[in-house]
Amino acid sequence: MFDKKEFEDFIERLKYHHKGEGVREHGTAAPLFLVQEEKVIYGMDRDYTDDYVWVCSEDRECSYETDDGLLEAIEEDSRETGVVYDDFDLSVDDEITYNGDVVYEKIWLRKQWETVNCHFTKEAAEAFINRKGHDHEKLRIYVATQYWCKEWCNVVHALLSGQITYNENNVDNTDDSEFIENLLAFSRTKGDK
Repeated sequence: MFDKKEFEDFIERLKYHHKGEGVREHGTAAPLFLVQEEKVIYGMDRDYTDDYVWVCSEDRECSYETDDGLLEAIEEDSRETGVVYDDFDLSVDDEITYNGDVVYEKIWLRKQWETVNCHFTKEAAEAFINRKGHDHEKLRIYVATQYWCKEWCNVVHALLSGQITYNENNVDNTDDSEFIENLLAFSRTKGDK
């Protein structure tokens, strides 16, 4: 729960992102800051993606995300060991072989962003990444507009207009049912204007 100082700071950040200069930064007066994690789906058909990674057959941990990186590894390997790979064309081939044995394999993939959680302010999203980023792969903050979500807009409006305020008596209250009921009643009175 917020203490009074944290609540006041939250309201100032909310004003900045919903009414102030922050609107220019993210292009909407009704932002929802999504923390998203990049997920990679391996084993796609090449007809459905342009993304791939070259993987070493003997050591699946060994991989190259670019053709240039793979070519450097092949050249270094040839210099050090004298290995001469079978003829290949990186633009066409999905495998690179040596004496007919697969040494490198092109694995087709797709990258997508999945939402981990969401926040009222960019600063809260950044704080989450700083606090929990080690539990995730690559993270980003994506701004989604809530312009057409009237309940969301009503809650933000109620916070900014002082209709929802800090109540010192409820700081340690673990039963939020009264708060939620009041919030729903407030939303119903505003309607979908």
